[in-house]
Amino acid sequence: MRMDNKRAKSARSAFGLAVFLFSLLVICRIATSVEPGVPDEKQLVAFYQATAQKSLFQRDRWIVEAKSQRTTESPFLLKTSARKYVEKHTVYRDRGRLDSRTEQIRMNFPEEEDRIDKRRRQYVILDDRVYSYTRWVPEGQQPLRIIASNDLTSRVLYSAGVDVLALAGYMSVKEKPLAEILAEESSVLHVQPSMQMVNGFPTYVLEATTPYGHYTVWMDPNCGYSPRRVIVERGPDDLYGGKPVSARSGPSRPTFERARFVLDILKIKEIGGGFMATEGTTTTTHVYSTGSIERTHGVCELALVDLHPDFNDVPDAFVLDVPDGTRVFDDDFPVGTFKWQNGQMVSLDIGPVSLLGEPLPELKDSNIDLPPADADDKMILVCFWDMQQRSSRHCISQLAKRAEELKEKGVAVVTVQASKVDENALSEWLKKYKIPFPVGMVQCDVEKSRLIWSVRYLPWLILTDRKHIVRAEGFTLTELDEKLNGNSKN
Repeated sequence: MRMDNKRAKSARSAFGLAVFLFSLLVICRIATSVEPGVPDEKQLVAFYQATAQKSLFQRDRWIVEAKSQRTTESPFLLKTSARKYVEKHTVYRDRGRLDSRTEQIRMNFPEEEDRIDKRRRQYVILDDRVYSYTRWVPEGQQPLRIIASNDLTSRVLYSAGVDVLALAGYMSVKEKPLAEILAEESSVLHVQPSMQMVNGFPTYVLEATTPYGHYTVWMDPNCGYSPRRVIVERGPDDLYGGKPVSARSGPSRPTFERARFVLDILKIKEIGGGFMATEGTTTTTHVYSTGSIERTHGVCELALVDLHPDFNDVPDAFVLDVPDGTRVFDDDFPVGTFKWQNGQMVSLDIGPVSLLGEPLPELKDSNIDLPPADADDKMILVCFWDMQQRSSRHCISQLAKRAEELKEKGVAVVTVQASKVDENALSEWLKKYKIPFPVGMVQCDVEKSRLIWSVRYLPWLILTDRKHIVRAEGFTLTELDEKLNGNSKN
């Protein structure tokens, strides 16, 4: 009997211990578990990517009007503690054409009456080149000028305004959009186990440690997982606008130590079958190596989004509103002197003289040896480019994709690196991207070479007929087929 009581007591103790351990396990699981239905990291990124593919900058045709205000508080401003910018943006896009116009008023605080004159900016993409034009109001305060360049990306993005870009998913001008950063293999992702409320909306919270800083993104499942809030923390080694934070500085300012960016989306609308942020606020904080702090607060609202515009109703769209005679500064041909005349850039220099109708200059001067067997009775396409320039690299890559097609059409392609670069670096780039064409490099004075070949900007294409007489120059890749068809019988 005693043995039975002892066994029963032991069994009760074991059962009690089991119940205690099970309860402890349940409590731990509850404390650390993920709420039911919370997507994992890959699912959240995939959901957001699907929405981002329908965002504004991924569409070919639209008109957007936006209003924004930015106030910067900085210890580096002269005679003032803060500066306010009030801007109105109008942006037209029609596939490869883009026209962005900004009216800006800048004022200083605390002396609000100390107002800087209005400024108008216009960025236009025409024929694969971007033209930027600034006009001060009243006119005459600053010289009129245009800057022409083939570096499309950064200029075009900046032209839309930093706050408009933030609504479209760009946390920095010279940075990939948020959807691409989250999807990079180098990004380490983590989902918070429970939903959080942001501005009254339930959201999933995704954290990402990336080369561009630490991102925390609050994603709204009821709006295509669009962000309701984004916070970016950047340390000294994180990339910021293409450079490490510690390598960046402002004019006459110390280097950055860290940077913080906060985006709060106030309104998201369903437009054209996709969700788009139409109103939001931004706060950018820069901490300098000296301990100084600079903050910029921004507010932006999209007043109009038209995804089906009729540009026939906008006759001045894609027209640079510039008086004839305005001086033009060409970033791709800095020694040239140009003016704007009849809607185009006109050279004021005696040279370079057009090569149209003239025999192709000697390629040996560019260190290219093209055997007669590769050139006889063939059209020759010469591309002057610069490995250090994005648009030039794109041009060469596109030509490489058409190598077999051009060969079948009887076109011999040669390329000339138009500036002095490290030959090993050039060779490695050509090998990496499998460029199949002969590649030379200017051997004499760079500007003299450009004058000889009539190169006005880069990349610069020259096409001869089968007798090697120049029949076209300065055209774009989109015009190449037209030029080839016109020369095929010559």
